[in-house]
Amino acid sequence: MYALALRLYQLLRPEDAFFSRRHRSQVQVYRLLSLLGPVLLLVHGAAHQAAAPSHYDPL
Repeated sequence: MYALALRLYQLLRPEDAFFSRRHRSQVQVYRLLSLLGPVLLLVHGAAHQAAAPSHYDPL
């Protein structure tokens, strides 16, 4: 599990020497959040629909 997480973090981290270490970390966090955002939005929608199916509005 640790090796998988480490490999994922390496994929999200930029390799460019132009950025400082701090900026590379920030870019890595932004990339991770941009990938997790749509997933969390879908999970929230499904949980909201399951909690109150009579009040569900697809728009």
